[in-house]
Amino acid sequence: MYVAPYFQMTDADKVLDFIKSNPFGILVASQSNIPLASHIPFWLEEREGSYFLLGHISIANELGSVLEEVDQVLVIFQGSHGYISPSWYEKQNVPTWNYQAVHIYGSAALLSGPELEAHVKELMDSYESNIPGGRKYEDMTADYRDKELRGIKGFRIKIENVEAAYKLSQNRNERDHANIIEQLKKSTNPHDHELARLMEENRPTPKQKAGL
Repeated sequence: MYVAPYFQMTDADKVLDFIKSNPFGILVASQSNIPLASHIPFWLEEREGSYFLLGHISIANELGSVLEEVDQVLVIFQGSHGYISPSWYEKQNVPTWNYQAVHIYGSAALLSGPELEAHVKELMDSYESNIPGGRKYEDMTADYRDKELRGIKGFRIKIENVEAAYKLSQNRNERDHANIIEQLKKSTNPHDHELARLMEENRPTPKQKAGL
């Protein structure tokens, strides 16, 4: 992914927080020069100083066999994004799009039976804990759990390379930056409001803009 210097996010903690906040990603792999992709939730795991993405797909998904053959896969995470009008600048400009995106590259390994069950349990229990009256993994019968586990294939991706772009108008002057935020806040689209908040949080300081 091309990332202009202004928009590179190099803070590892922020990237990890971004993945946790936007866990529904796109798994991409190539088979015979044909790209294959699936939209799935991921679970971020730290183990012995390294970070991994855990996920699972249907046993019928052709990506499952591809994961056993390829050396590298790509996972794409996307955050808030929105259109930026040229009318929001002091001087003549072009329209653009602000966004957050993280690309993860790494090698994948299939999960064993016990590892797969532990992953599914952790994923389910974590999300269900935020739902009033939510269910636990153990609430399902053992026979039902076993049947469902036979229908999926789990994997663990070791994070080996990260490309992160936070394109949030950091390269604009103070007046343009403030006006873009003001206009986004007027929008009826709640995603624009979130984008405005992120722009406020990620405005570089004068020292950062000067490269100090």
